[in-house]
Amino acid sequence: MFEDHRLEPYKLTDKYIDTLLPAIVGIEISISRLEGKLKLSQNRSAADVSSVIAALEQSTDQFDQATAAMMKSID
Repeated sequence: MFEDHRLEPYKLTDKYIDTLLPAIVGIEISISRLEGKLKLSQNRSAADVSSVIAALEQSTDQFDQATAAMMKSID
């Protein structure tokens, strides 16, 4: 779903899904507060961050380009 636009999207196999299904348990939780965090490799070395930004900038995907721009803005 999230990678359908990629040339080689990651896909779960039916066998793997069938293995996981028995372990899935439904629960209901009332949410009283929601807090978001923006995580863009801030905990990584400057070299790692630069490498990720460079790779994202080479992509033709608009979301990769936007992510690279966000990473540059917090660098």
